[in-house]
This record gives sequence, C-alpha cells and structure tokens, in this order.
Amino acid sequence: RAAALADPESIILTATHNHSGPGGMVEDIVFRFTSGPYREDILEETARGFVQAMEEARDRRQEANIGYITGSQDNLTVNRREDDGPRDSQIGVIRVDDLADNPIAIVANLAAHPTTVSGDDLYTISADFPGFFYEALEDEAGEDAVAMFLNGAMGNQRTQNPTDADGIERTRAVGEILAERVWALCEQIETREAQLALGYSEPALPPTLATALLPETTVLHNLEIDGLCLSFFPGEPCVELGLELRRQALARGYDAHFSVATANDHLFYFAPFEYYTKPYYEQDFSLLGPRIGDWFNAQFHQLMNRGDTPGEPTLHGAPDTEAFSGGNRLRLEGDGYAVGHQRGGYSGNLIEEVFETGMRPAVRERHLTPDNSWLDVLPAFVDVTPLALPFLAMEARPALDGAESAALRELEGLAIASGLPTDALTLMQFLPALAGRTPDSYPLPRLSVEGQIVHPGQPLLAHHAVWEQGAAPLVLDVTPDTGQRHVIIAWPWDYGGLAGINEDGVVVAAARHDTDIVFADGLPIEWAIREALTHSANAEQARNRLEANEWPGVAIAIADADGAAYAIPEPGNLTPSLETGPVQMSSSDGFVIPEPPDENEDEQAPTAWNAADLIEHYPAPANGLSFTAVFEPANREVHIRITTPETYGADFETISLNGDDPREEEAS
Repeated sequence: RAAALADPESIILTATHNHSGPGGMVEDIVFRFTSGPYREDILEETARGFVQAMEEARDRRQEANIGYITGSQDNLTVNRREDDGPRDSQIGVIRVDDLADNPIAIVANLAAHPTTVSGDDLYTISADFPGFFYEALEDEAGEDAVAMFLNGAMGNQRTQNPTDADGIERTRAVGEILAERVWALCEQIETREAQLALGYSEPALPPTLATALLPETTVLHNLEIDGLCLSFFPGEPCVELGLELRRQALARGYDAHFSVATANDHLFYFAPFEYYTKPYYEQDFSLLGPRIGDWFNAQFHQLMNRGDTPGEPTLHGAPDTEAFSGGNRLRLEGDGYAVGHQRGGYSGNLIEEVFETGMRPAVRERHLTPDNSWLDVLPAFVDVTPLALPFLAMEARPALDGAESAALRELEGLAIASGLPTDALTLMQFLPALAGRTPDSYPLPRLSVEGQIVHPGQPLLAHHAVWEQGAAPLVLDVTPDTGQRHVIIAWPWDYGGLAGINEDGVVVAAARHDTDIVFADGLPIEWAIREALTHSANAEQARNRLEANEWPGVAIAIADADGAAYAIPEPGNLTPSLETGPVQMSSSDGFVIPEPPDENEDEQAPTAWNAADLIEHYPAPANGLSFTAVFEPANREVHIRITTPETYGADFETISLNGDDPREEEAS
C-alpha cells in the first residue's frame, strides 16, 4: 500500500531509535539476543501505522511554504565515550506553514541518543525525550501542527541532565527544554516557496567480514530544501562523521546541513578512522571498516547538486618490483595509504588466497574462535564463520592501539587494493600466533627463528628463519614520506616484520618463542620493529621505543653503525651491552649469552665474526622454505637469501642503504 501512495524511491523512513520500544520486530535469530522474541503482530501493526500516517498526510496535503534555521545548545548533549570529546551543538529546525502562515509541521534535528529512561522507569514503553518534545511543541504550535524529531549523528552522543532530575522526569525535562528552544527558533523562521531536490542511490557496501549481519547494498537519500542539505545515514554515525560531512557541504555552498541517522536501514554504527583500535562499543559494531566516513562522504557528494564534487583519492598501482635472491624486492614510497595500496596491487591475490584457504577454514572448523564465545554453544554442524570472523576482529583491533596513523593507513590501503575488508587484514597481523592454534595442514606460516649478534668489534646480526609451507616473505625497501628509509623482511600481508635495517644503520631483529598469546596488550612486535626502524637514528632510540612495551615470549636484538648493541632476552630485562661475547637467540630459548671460548680447546667459537662467517654458518635447508639476513650496521648493508622449493640454491644478494635518498632524487 505504501508503494501506491508514492514512488518508493521518494519514501524516507527514519526512526528516533530509543531503548524503550517494544522490540520483537526482527525475525533473524541473531538479533533476537537484543530485540527479544520475534513478534509478527508487532511488526505488522507497526508497518500498518506507517501506511496509515502516509495516507492521512496524503489526504491532508495542501500548498505550503517552508523555511529552516539552525541554533546551538551547550547543555543538552555530550560525548559519551571521551571526556571533552567532540559534540554537535547544533539544533536544526525546519518549519512548514500553510499559506496563512499557520504551522503545519515543525522538524527538529539534534545529535543525541534518546536513551534517557532509567531507574524505576527503565522497562517502561516510552518514546523517550522525543515523545515529550512532541507534546510540548505541539502545545506551543497549535493542535493542527505535527512535531517531528530527526536524530543527528548521535553514535557517540548522549543527553546531559540539565535539571538533575531522575527517572522519567529527566526524560521529560530534556524533551521540554528542547521543545522550548526549537519553538524560539521557529519564531525566527520566515517560510517561503522553496526548491526541493531529492537524491537517491542504492550503492554496494564496502567489503565486510559481517556478511551474516549486513546486506550487500543499502539505500541513501539526500534532500535539499533551497540551501539546506539533509543527508540520511542507514545506521548510527558517530558525531565526527556528521561534523565532517557538514563541513564539506558548507564548503560546497550550502547554507546549512543536517545529518539524519537510522534512516532506511540499520547497519549498526559508523565510527571515524581514529576509533578503529579503540575498545568502544560503537567501534566494535562499526563493521564496514575504518574509512566508512570517507565512503559515506563520497556517496553523499554524488547526490548533492551545489558546488563541485571533490576529486577521488589517488589510486596507486603496483610498486617497482625486482627478483631478489630467491624472492622479490618491492621498492615502495609515499604516505602510509600509498605504500599499502602499492603492496596490495602486487600481492593482493596471494593475501586473499591465504585468508580464504588458511584462516577462513580454521574459523569454520572452530580452531579459531573468539574468547568466551557464545558461539561454542551452537551445534558442530552449524557454520559459525559469518559471526565468528567479525567477533574475532573486534578482539584484534584494540591490540593495534597505539599504532601510528601511517601504519593503520598502510593496512587499510593494503586491504582495499587486495579487495578484502580491513578487518581481514587486521586478523592476519596475528597469523604467527593464530597459526599455532590450527592443524599443521593449514597453509599458515609457522616460523622457527635463530639469530646472532656478534661482539666485540663492529656488531653483526644474523636472522635466520625456517618454515614448512605457505607463502614466502617479501623484501620491502620503503621510503616513507616522513621518517627513515628502511629495508624489512615481511610477509605479504604484514605491516611489519621480524628483521630490518634503516639508512642510519640501525638494525632490529626478534624471535618469538611463545605463540600462545594472540591479542596481547601493546602492538605486535613486528609493528613495533617497523616503527622503530622508521624513526630511530641509533640503537638507543630503537631500544627506548621497544622498551616502552612488553612482548611476552619475544627476544629482541638491536645494533647500530656506531657499534652499540643491545639484547632484550626477557621483558624488562635489558642487557646494556654485549661485551661478554656472542648472543644467541632462537624461537625456543630466547637469548642466551654463552661463556667465553676456552682457548685450550682445538675447536672453539670465534671471538670475532664477519659477514662471510655468518653466511656460511646458515646453510639453506634441504627442504622447505627459509630466509637468512645478515646485517652489517657499520656498512649500512644487509645480505639476504630467500629459498623455496623452486629457488633452492639461490645466492645471497646485498642491499646497501648508503645511496642517495630516493626522495631527494625525485625532488631534483
């Protein structure tokens, strides 16, 4: 019946979204955990109410004038996640009058969750503060006027308690104060004939792991009333998204902009990029990636009529690539997103294959499940993958908290160029530990690492790793837009790696000897090494960065061109120098400082090593996969060999970081 009343594309459904409604209107069993048992009668009655309201509006339609205004408030809303966090102080008002200037409808727009009912009234069915707003405003405007409320970008916004009232009285106070301020603004509006324009689209949503919870497409509307632009979000955007879209709309020449939440669909929350690693409820259920704000901006800009549509972000092709030893060397430069996009352009297909053939089956067969998961109660024949994957990602994201923005942008660029959700790449940052939970038949890397710092004399550091199956690592030669050029050995999907050197001769390498810890506090050691190489001019700076966190089950070695060398064999137990002799590290033992050699023995460990000694010390395994890197900090060089069954017998090749900075060459 609704379709007979109007073109379906011209129907915009919005909800105030409170926590005091009847619930029971979602049939999918997953949502019954929050909305209660499915009640078809409630759903049917609600739908009939929509149609009845539309029929009454059609029957009472008349010529009208319209106007709008914006005001501000400082005691009705607050950021519910961060003290002094961003908030939207705007009150938006639309007034519709008949030709005799009598109000027909008054619409208010405010960014705040209508979730104020509490105390003894908590389980009362209520329209929350918008209900009291309607009653109070209609008393002011007259019985023929209809009051309406549109949620703004209220994902992380709640109401304050301006009168310090309790229970339903607090709810009443918020609604009545809002009505008072809206009516005061209404009286300043001069209505007139206006030009209306409605934009409509049904875009495909960005990739997501939450395919069981989200559709493939959604519905977007953008309504223009002369110089007012209203953008309708199909869920709950955090205030940062609304404020940024408003800024961009005003830059295009609009007089005012309203964001409207929970319109046409409910795709959970939409959080800003800077929330991606935060343990916030809104971020947990922001399931469409850290750039969802940019995605909405691009979609809404296509529906706007004023001004110019901003240009699309630059896409980066595959990087300069060359065969190197038994593997490949990628030369990368630019900001984080550019570097990630270049990497994904080269290895996206491989990354997708590892995820689909390694991680997804491990989740489906329940070798990998979220901690304390309610999914465990489901029968074994139920495929929990569509729910387990997004909940695993919720656990993984906070483990990347503290990462630089450039690192997260690189991860995102890598995901986009690979055609995978960012959450998928986030999970893959923890493959060394996750792989330990799965059978050996899964194509996930399981490293056995050995290494050696040699002292006295100029320090050398060797890093030797062996694994049984799966992809080979890449040699990444990175010139970032800020920070040090560095060479690091990393898996195609990893932001960081376990061994690398920068242009100042700082070398950092690590070995894991405990993979039971998956999403530990603090960054993965691979990420910390990459950031240390990017920003450290000497070994002490790298040590200070790496000491800032603890990595249980990880041994770390650091050296530089001036001869400084450090080892962190156990968290918090730093050996300030290695004058006692060689320091061995392995996946099983961490660091061990051996006794000085006995001069009376015929065969003794050398007291000084050179690069050739170490290269000879680590022969390629007869079977399987391996890489060896021998670092010479004083010469700012690294000698690398990668072996696979196809490239067994490959020779070491050398990368020198003594050359000119590629950034300076490009500038000249």
